[in-house]
Amino acid sequence: MSTNDSKLFSSIKYFTTGFRDSNIETQFKQNGATRLFYLTEKTTHVICDDFSSNKDELEQAIEIYQTPIVTSDWITACLKSNTLLPIDSYRSADNTNNTKDKEDNSKCLFQSCTFANANLINEDHNKIYALATYYGGRWIANLDSFVCTHVICASALGKTNKSGDANNNHEHIDERLQDAYEIQSDKLHLITPDWIIDCIKANHLFDEANYHPDLLQNLDDSMEVDDYINTRSSKKVRTNI
Repeated sequence: MSTNDSKLFSSIKYFTTGFRDSNIETQFKQNGATRLFYLTEKTTHVICDDFSSNKDELEQAIEIYQTPIVTSDWITACLKSNTLLPIDSYRSADNTNNTKDKEDNSKCLFQSCTFANANLINEDHNKIYALATYYGGRWIANLDSFVCTHVICASALGKTNKSGDANNNHEHIDERLQDAYEIQSDKLHLITPDWIIDCIKANHLFDEANYHPDLLQNLDDSMEVDDYINTRSSKKVRTNI
């Protein structure tokens, strides 16, 4: 049986002005979130689905504690992908119109990208899929060199012997990864999952060459999606950036 510390929202201590759907708060707490009845320095998130009606009450969160204010859509998205997603696109209307416009633009970040999975395991596949498609990307099941622009690789083509369907009905992940290496070109890039995360954080498409799986320090190791998303780690996992 899982302990509370192992649950998805175990690090979250939230204050709320009310949920539009009480079932979402129930799931939030069942998955480890702790409700605080006052705003304090320990509050990690404010959940607010109607900022305009609660603006006065939330001024303290904005001006004193600088606590992020998000809608319950963030909770729903996290539950669907089973990971703590970046909050930027789920902030409540506590920002200026310019900031809102910027966030709307960020949802189109990957609109020119078509992704496919080389060898992410099912759970990691779901997390990266949720991020890539939320920010405007298209996701396809097959490694189609005429359609796909980015193939996401958890490891380099090496000695790894992992197998599974990768959510794409392939019996051997190694075969799919080898196929990805064979079709890579100037228009079809092989990338590790951190390219997705770094692009979202910067709202900018980075040079894919710096995220090629061959640049992983240990070619037999797989990229840890949870470590990168949940801790938003800044440690280098590649030999060259």
